[in-house]
Amino acid sequence: MHVLKVGAAERDVSSSCRPACALSLPAITAALLVFGVAVCLGETPAPGPPAALPPSMAEKTYKPPSDGKTHEDNNLPQDQWQRAYREGLRQGYEAGRLFPQQLDQAYRQGFHEGYEAWRTQDDIYNRTQRLLRNRDEALKAGLQAFAEGSYDQAADQFLLAARMDNGDPASRLHAAQALFALQQYAEAVPLLRRAFELQPNLIYFKFDLRRDYDSPEDFVAQLEDLKAVVAENPDWADGYLLLGYELLHSGQRSSAYKAFTKAAELDPVDTLSRRFLTVSMPMPAKRAAKPAPAAPAPKAQPVVPAPKTQPAASPEP
Repeated sequence: MHVLKVGAAERDVSSSCRPACALSLPAITAALLVFGVAVCLGETPAPGPPAALPPSMAEKTYKPPSDGKTHEDNNLPQDQWQRAYREGLRQGYEAGRLFPQQLDQAYRQGFHEGYEAWRTQDDIYNRTQRLLRNRDEALKAGLQAFAEGSYDQAADQFLLAARMDNGDPASRLHAAQALFALQQYAEAVPLLRRAFELQPNLIYFKFDLRRDYDSPEDFVAQLEDLKAVVAENPDWADGYLLLGYELLHSGQRSSAYKAFTKAAELDPVDTLSRRFLTVSMPMPAKRAAKPAPAAPAPKAQPVVPAPKTQPAASPEP
């Protein structure tokens, strides 16, 4: 009866570890943890050293399924598939040796759920890494298109990067700048706000937006376009906010301060305008340096009177 039970354990465990869910080292570690918990919860005594596989199983090797399905990763060396198979074989044999019939199903359920939990975490990690790589590629393509003056293509790439990473402020700043170049101001401001929400300390960074342009004249023309639109809409708080941002990061601090002041007056509850108002406050004018005090004249040395000459002594008579 015991031999038949071991055979069943071997068949079930090996069939659950076919190539579609081949074990790897992290999966084996998780399975061993589940195995340890199951032993602790059971009423069986602590196991001794693992029992050696019987001779009939000692030479068994992994055979891929013949149902036409392929391995998930054909680049893995064959010896890794064999090691995973042998480890699953050993664990199945140990489960049959240690657990009575009543606990056998509990062990299998724990093994399966633990392995599936690891698979889920591994899938999330791999998916995240792919998204980050794609985000970086989109950012790179967007910067190149922006430098070449293809602002519409740049906007598409920056927006794609932003969608791939909801926590990335840089892609949103770049997207806002590309939309500013396209005069899509209403779409640019929310991206600007979101970037500073994600990373509030960005407001203290000193950078020059003109450096992203291959032709600085483009920025000058785009800034003039924004000024004209704001002048036509004097009650547009977001317009003054965007104008102040562009002025501040193009070396026009005092003009930026005036724009942020207007934005804060039009929308008193806007915290971003008030934060920009603080960092753009004009620096106090430098005071003229006081002339260095003249060096004191050297003290005159006191005139020492010449010693009086003693009268010559008269000769004695």
